[in-house]
Amino acid sequence: MTIFRGPGEDGEEEEENSVEEEWSDGTESVPAPVGASQGTGGPTLAQSNQSEPSLLDIMQKMTHTMANLLASSSSEASIPPAFKTPSIKAPECFDGTQPLKVRSFIQSCQLIFHNDPANFSQDRKKTLYATSFLIGRAAKWIEPYLSNLTNKDPNYLHNSWKLF
Repeated sequence: MTIFRGPGEDGEEEEENSVEEEWSDGTESVPAPVGASQGTGGPTLAQSNQSEPSLLDIMQKMTHTMANLLASSSSEASIPPAFKTPSIKAPECFDGTQPLKVRSFIQSCQLIFHNDPANFSQDRKKTLYATSFLIGRAAKWIEPYLSNLTNKDPNYLHNSWKLF
């Protein structure tokens, strides 16, 4: 096969012979792949295709591997890191002797409820938490209600933060 490279220094077209051979019948042979044996006794192109994976096989495996990696990395990325609620000082115990302190006690409890809504999603949890900080006269006031914690009536004191 002859390749024309374009005009030379003198303006004439230059010819370059390629590595391919021309057969006596006028057909050209296919150039050997890079790294293939050109001598006798080496594997033919057909034989090497049977023993080695094709480029298509390799590309399919790479595509499959990349898809798996992307799937695993996107699932890990979609899980947000666990949020740790900042700790807030527990309310001071309330004894009921100073009625003006009830407002401060309730506000301290509400601050904790708003800071950790997952743990205080129900009024019952809120009232039981606040009950644990009652002492003295206030504890005596709540005592009768503690004996009936299984009561599910929504108007029962431990089931309503507003009533508490």
